[in-house]
Amino acid sequence: MARRIRTVKPEFWESEDVARLPKLARLTMLGLFNYADDYGRFKANPALIKAAVWPLDDDVTADDVHDHLTHMNEGGQIVSYEVEGRGYYVFAKWAEHQKVDRPSKSSIPAPAGSDDARESSRASREDSSQEGKGREGNREGDARGATPPSEFCPKHPTGTTQKCGPCGDARRARKAWDAAQKAKPSARPPRKGECRHRFVGGYCAECSIKEAA
Repeated sequence: MARRIRTVKPEFWESEDVARLPKLARLTMLGLFNYADDYGRFKANPALIKAAVWPLDDDVTADDVHDHLTHMNEGGQIVSYEVEGRGYYVFAKWAEHQKVDRPSKSSIPAPAGSDDARESSRASREDSSQEGKGREGNREGDARGATPPSEFCPKHPTGTTQKCGPCGDARRARKAWDAAQKAKPSARPPRKGECRHRFVGGYCAECSIKEAA
């Protein structure tokens, strides 16, 4: 996860809740400001956090970071949650610590029931709806058929009595298009067993089978 530029407010140092944390846990908390995404979320993986927050301190281990996370979780600074069996943390009061005007899209899922999760679900439904409309529009376009090209060039949209090379090219393209349309196979009638039968005047309008007496 990419580290981000963050700020530390003066209230951080005066917070009694933060003061109850072990000193190294407070430094880990500051490092998590940079490590968390723009919504205050991050993976519950002490090894990854150790590598990001304490990269040059061999005396601070992943087990130490695990203890720091436990202290912060019990102290109410962060909240643990799971999504599809994977563990994550989110800062309980992220908006009080950081102001992110334009949060970027995150790969870290939001906790179930949160405003971020509801917004993500709504956006997903809208995307699916737009995709469905796009597919429906394509089907409608296929049903209407392709629009034949003009027999004239853009300079002479209604034709001209003068000799025009581009118009000649347009006419040849139109003839080729017409020939291709005629060469397309027509829709075959339904085979036996495929038709649901719509009888009109004693015969099926789709497959021409005679209606039983």
